[in-house]
Amino acid sequence: MVKKVEKEGKKAGRSKKVKSIKKEVQGKKKINKKEEKVKGSIREDIKEHLKVVEEKLKDPKTKENLKKMVEKTEKGLKTFGAKILELAEVVKEDTIYGAKIGKLKLKVMDLESKRMKKLRTLGETVYKLVQEEKLQDSRVNDLCQQLLAIEENIRKYQEEIKVTGKKFKKVNF
Repeated sequence: MVKKVEKEGKKAGRSKKVKSIKKEVQGKKKINKKEEKVKGSIREDIKEHLKVVEEKLKDPKTKENLKKMVEKTEKGLKTFGAKILELAEVVKEDTIYGAKIGKLKLKVMDLESKRMKKLRTLGETVYKLVQEEKLQDSRVNDLCQQLLAIEENIRKYQEEIKVTGKKFKKVNF
């Protein structure tokens, strides 16, 4: 008896599915019919517009105006294209020149750095020669005296830093 009820239940369930599928198919058919009506209407509208355009194209003034418009457009596009090519060339050249300038500036900075190192070495050599009394020149002697005063001030401040540093209380964690 249970099996019989199950079979009938399955049949009933299947018939509900079949009915719902049929309804769905019918709904799609209705939608397709509506789509065809709309498509047909659109086709008719397009045909009407094409007829109007064809009639206007028969008018010599319209043809002449279209011809002028096409010529202006072509001329404008050619000019625009030429401007774009010119701009691309300028950007390309600017990039090349910019890179060259950058490289040259780096070379100049490198040479200036080397120059400063040589001047420093020269100055230190001259200073040592003056201290050893192997070089006598009043201008160089004056500069060396100024340098000695600066070195004395440096030593004073370094000593003050040491004394002040000892006064700091160090906290250990």
